[in-house]
Amino acid sequence: MTMKSSFAAAAIACFAGSAHADWYAGDPASTTLVPLAAFAWSTGAPSPGYVAFTFDNFTWTNAGGGMVGSIGGHFISGTGGPISSATYAQWEIRSGVSAGTAGTLVASGSGVPVLTSTAFTSQVIGYPVPAPVARVELDVADFALAPGNYWLGFSIGDTGAGVTGYVAETIGTAGVGGPLNDGNAFYYQGDGTTNPWNYVDVTARWGGPMDAAYFITAIPAPAGTGILALGALTIVRRRR
Repeated sequence: MTMKSSFAAAAIACFAGSAHADWYAGDPASTTLVPLAAFAWSTGAPSPGYVAFTFDNFTWTNAGGGMVGSIGGHFISGTGGPISSATYAQWEIRSGVSAGTAGTLVASGSGVPVLTSTAFTSQVIGYPVPAPVARVELDVADFALAPGNYWLGFSIGDTGAGVTGYVAETIGTAGVGGPLNDGNAFYYQGDGTTNPWNYVDVTARWGGPMDAAYFITAIPAPAGTGILALGALTIVRRRR
């Protein structure tokens, strides 16, 4: 392989495999003032399909011109210890969510996520010590999301009895995109027939604003990849 072809191949591989957070709600906060359950069961108790979602609003700009590649969030255990496993994750993106109103389902999915430990901890109100924060990311089938305002709910669980936990709060530190730290969140819990909490305004119900530490990663558009690779090849040719 010539130097030109090897350099171009490396450039293509580099850019094709890269990804960026088009929207990041911010690092997990040191305190979780409103601990909201964020769990989903695919087969186990209390019933298959039972889920608890915290929906946080976000503005999608599609700045990279690409596709949504993965969705995730930061979570703390309902027991106060570290989350050691999560073999199931479920997510929804909706538009037009408001108190008591589900809005319109834009995209959704589920699968087996990747869980990694972080250096973050969050002190849940009523807990004696801070809880370790886990980062959970789910690779999704790439899809286009038109620029606009949406709501994201992301929950983790087990394919059996379930792994309960809370989504960590954020105050928007190191966030990308927006809106950040606006306290505009809604909570849903149920299975479509049993709804003890049905798109409840978090601030109105629990007396404090809340933003969930979620993120969405985008894959750069193929057209941009080709342009970047071509530019790299042009540089090599000029040097020769």
